[in-house]
Amino acid sequence: MGTLGKDLFDVDRPRTHTMVRFGEREYWIEGRRKGIPYGEILTELLDADIGAYQKSLARLREAMESGNEYSGRLKTVRARLRELPYFRCFLHTDRGFDPAPTEEYFFQAGRDLAFIQERYAWFLDEVFYNAAPEKKRGQRKLTPAERIRSSGMEALVTGVSLGADREIDASPVSVQYAMLNAEDDSLSAELVEKMYFDRLIDFVYVELMKGIQKGFIPKRCPNCGHWFLQRPGMTFTYCERVAPGETEKTCRDIGAAQSFQSKLRENEVWRLYSRAYKKYFARVRKGTMSKPAFEAWSREAERIRDEALHEYERARSPEERARVTAAVSEKLNRV
Repeated sequence: MGTLGKDLFDVDRPRTHTMVRFGEREYWIEGRRKGIPYGEILTELLDADIGAYQKSLARLREAMESGNEYSGRLKTVRARLRELPYFRCFLHTDRGFDPAPTEEYFFQAGRDLAFIQERYAWFLDEVFYNAAPEKKRGQRKLTPAERIRSSGMEALVTGVSLGADREIDASPVSVQYAMLNAEDDSLSAELVEKMYFDRLIDFVYVELMKGIQKGFIPKRCPNCGHWFLQRPGMTFTYCERVAPGETEKTCRDIGAAQSFQSKLRENEVWRLYSRAYKKYFARVRKGTMSKPAFEAWSREAERIRDEALHEYERARSPEERARVTAAVSEKLNRV
């Protein structure tokens, strides 16, 4: 890693003053060689169980007031914090706490974790779930920035940390630039931004906004409620975890089936296509239709279906829709 300009921050720097290098599609925390995709840590934080850490903080506060068991409870707090996303990237050994932070560092982390799980979850749900229904055929896909504006959440982007309270707003972040892999000619070089963070909330704000710029979006699965990271070019609504109550089927499998059933209930064109598909596929199973012939029919049937769906959506009266469905039924069954 080569640095452009004089580095003023690494001399006698506490490990809680965290250095992050931001690249084009991923970033690196402290000395980690493995890059992290934008939005991955926020996604993990939204899904994390922070209860154990919050309980350890409560016990530490009791010890501070009573003077009993202080050192043991402080050690527990440190251990619990190291288990959580972001912190485990640079606080993985006891040496990571030299110089040791004050108790306020741990309590601030607890406040940040609770705030992120409440406020950031609300923001992402409003922008990318509640206010952004599935795109219909023919509609232009909205960019992440357009979704923020159409959801009425535009002001919160410049309200740092998605709020206006000084207690939660991010502090100014120092920026330098560095060359990644500049010391190794066998690897491609990349100019990256190098930033330093004292608080988790500051890092998460930058990670989220940079991720939105690049198309990395944390999303909540409507089937299981867990969070997953949507990467650039993807438009999935459901995650790939094994669905609740299932042994093999994923939430995405179930979501696709539910979406198809919804289309069948709401649109006559989809129902006609499904019936025709089942009829011709049954012929293949009986041996009265060859697989190549079925595949050729299937491709043509998809073209007919898609054209009919466009006409069906544009129809302004029941009579027009009836003409569309009659025509598509005739075309699909003309074999």
